[in-house]
Amino acid sequence: MSRILKKKNIAIQSVAVFVDSARLVVSDPEAALRKLQEHGYSAELRAVLQANVPNKRGILADMTQKLGNAGVNIKYLYCSLHDRQRKGVIIMEVDKPEFALKLFRNHQFE
Repeated sequence: MSRILKKKNIAIQSVAVFVDSARLVVSDPEAALRKLQEHGYSAELRAVLQANVPNKRGILADMTQKLGNAGVNIKYLYCSLHDRQRKGVIIMEVDKPEFALKLFRNHQFE
């Protein structure tokens, strides 16, 4: 997949790979979808939230608790953070994306 996207100058901004699937955040989702399907991949577009968060202990617990308390269910989540980075990124698919986005903005998550 990465070779196909590279040839079309589509950047992979985030990736999670599993035994039977992969989830990617890319620079051009529509073009990536077309190219992957043209090469025989079963691909679909899904709306996800990307939160840039401060590098502080407990941030994931804070975010997920706020979502849970507000009745937002997380379908999946993956994140990346290195000890020396000031910020990390959390990618998630939720059942109420617009509501979750408002919740994040109200709690100063980017």
